[in-house]
Amino acid sequence: MIKVAFLGDIALFADGTLEGDWKTKFQEVADFLSGYDLVVANLEAPITERSFTAVCKGIHLKTTEKIIDVLKMLNVKIVCLANNHMCDFGMKGLYDTVKKLDGAGIAYYGVNGRSETVKINGETLSFHGYCCYSANGAHYAYKKGEMGVHALIREHVLYDLQEDVKRNVLSVLSMHWGDEYSSLPNYRQVNFAHDLAKVNHFILHGHHTHVMQGIEQYNNSVFAYSQGNFCFDEVHSTVNRTQNIKQSAENAESFILCVDVENDKIIRWNTTGIFN
Repeated sequence: MIKVAFLGDIALFADGTLEGDWKTKFQEVADFLSGYDLVVANLEAPITERSFTAVCKGIHLKTTEKIIDVLKMLNVKIVCLANNHMCDFGMKGLYDTVKKLDGAGIAYYGVNGRSETVKINGETLSFHGYCCYSANGAHYAYKKGEMGVHALIREHVLYDLQEDVKRNVLSVLSMHWGDEYSSLPNYRQVNFAHDLAKVNHFILHGHHTHVMQGIEQYNNSVFAYSQGNFCFDEVHSTVNRTQNIKQSAENAESFILCVDVENDKIIRWNTTGIFN
């Protein structure tokens, strides 16, 4: 059996949490996560020192390599990079990120044609990540195997799920999608998740909305449509300093999805609420 914990969006900045005593801030949740064989998160900001970008958008995010120490303290062994901010500083910013993660021994998926297979305690999980067009990302990969952030394309998701069926492994589908600041998934998301669950059971690891959405168990699958912000600093654009987004109390609420897997099946799941 393997015990897996899924976290929502993580974006910490040099002038925010990373500037202070972040170890004390995360000690309690780190102690909780130390009891899991595998911790998975959505890393929402590229790890780069680049200050110039040609990517046209309102908010550009980036973090420093201190985030590696945070991820390690939280027992995060693998991160999804398929999100709308991973290429805020272009493909060079993405390259910097994967280089830092490789050097730290933290696995990643959802970019550059990369999925990830993890084997622990005799169990095998297959991780795939996708970012919806509506999230306003950059450098989307439209074809299988292209460089960039994996676009959320129905045919690609079905292909990945069907390949995992052939290998008899449990799929984890990380979806960066949904309507920001909405507490409910939209009907297209629900219908899509239900259609996928008719192919095979899987774990849906949803993020992007910055607030919590519902959880559903359907056909032996578990859907966390969006887990909200696990830890997300107030946003001050690194390109346009007049662009700022303050975090509300609702943005600070999140939950950890805890799943036990045995014989490539979900045998139990629960949630633990957090406030950051």
